[in-house]
Amino acid sequence: DWLTETDPVVNWAQVHMLLAAERFVDQWDGYAINQNNYRVWIDPVTHKAELIPWDLDLSLSPPYEWFPSWDEDQPIGALAVGCFDDPACSARQDVILARVLAIMTGRDYLPDLAAWDALTLDAALQDPRNECSGGDLTSDRAGLYGWMTERPDALRDQLGL
Repeated sequence: DWLTETDPVVNWAQVHMLLAAERFVDQWDGYAINQNNYRVWIDPVTHKAELIPWDLDLSLSPPYEWFPSWDEDQPIGALAVGCFDDPACSARQDVILARVLAIMTGRDYLPDLAAWDALTLDAALQDPRNECSGGDLTSDRAGLYGWMTERPDALRDQLGL
């Protein structure tokens, strides 16, 4: 029983939220899918491990051209693998992900995205360190609108909700 065995040393409430957040934002370069861009922190009061994410630059889009073998249902991070293989832990993870979906889809984020886009597009296009052409940049931003619209339904389909 993975969950029972690891519960004394893992803050599962925090790890479940991290895994759900990574999954929601397609963070394929994070802990669960790539064992990357995270730190382990041991809470000095509970003495339980937590995972602290960082560097989310490759989230919010499918990774097919960078990481074609990616499969969010087949993680490689040890805590994620153990959890997904354990029926009780996996069921709890699905509940947390469904809660994240409910929170994230309870509001229309597209007006916010449009406002942020308007505030940043000119500066991004003029940035001399920009790694993309203007066409790529505007195309990628348009893709983000599509992702924001489609991601919740894609996750619901995966979970059978």
